[in-house]
Order: sequence, then structure tokens, then C-alpha cells
Amino acid sequence: MRTAICPGSFDPITLGHLNIIRRTSRIFDKVVVCIMKNSTKTSPMFTAEERLDMVRRACIRYENVTVESSDILLAEYVRRFENPVIVKGLQRVRPGSPVAPETIPMASKETLAALAQQRQALEASNLEQVAPQT
Repeated sequence: MRTAICPGSFDPITLGHLNIIRRTSRIFDKVVVCIMKNSTKTSPMFTAEERLDMVRRACIRYENVTVESSDILLAEYVRRFENPVIVKGLQRVRPGSPVAPETIPMASKETLAALAQQRQALEASNLEQVAPQT
């Protein structure tokens, strides 16, 4: 059984996030959406409990998706799973512009960077973000 981990702050969860979670759930046997603490967001819009509740309700239709929260580093969190794949969403990547390797987490042997479908790609949880979607 192959497990995908979709980490992020989900503050709030967006249509782009849901698009990537839905598509990931079609590819992997098990998907864990992990709400992580984002140290760059000093004033989160929602509490961790509120985000956990929102994401759980948004993902209820996907039988192979579970939602958790964690305040440890992603590299430590993924050790709980056997050979997980980290799935990160990218947003606002201009055609022809490379994605900087340092924007993709390397906490697992495998990391998959996914783009939300076009109609959801324009929505961002943080308007100042440029590369990995959190």
C-alpha cells in the first residue's frame, strides 16, 4: 500500500488544495493530509483546531483520505510511514520558469510536486506566496 502525505498549513483550505487532494486520492492507496505549523505565518487566520475541522469536513467524501495535525518537522513526521510520497502543490508558477529545488521538501525519498488545475490555480491561501502552496 502506497501512502501520500499532503502537508501544509491550510490557512484556509482552498479549491487548489482540494483539487490536489482529490487527484492524489485517485493515485495513492492512502492519503494523509497533515496540517502543519507554518513558522512564517505569525498571525494565522484560523486556529489549528479550526483548520483541522475545516479540512476534515472538506475531505469527508474521499474514503482513503485522513486528516491529522502535527507540530513537528515534516522530516520527522514522515518517519511514521513506510516509504511515503510527499505531495506538494505549487501555485503561480509561470510557464518556462524553473521551480527552485529548495522550495520542495526533501523529507522523504520521493516528493511529487503538483499543479492545481487552471481554474483553481489562481486561488491562494496567502496572496504573498510564490512557490510551494501550503
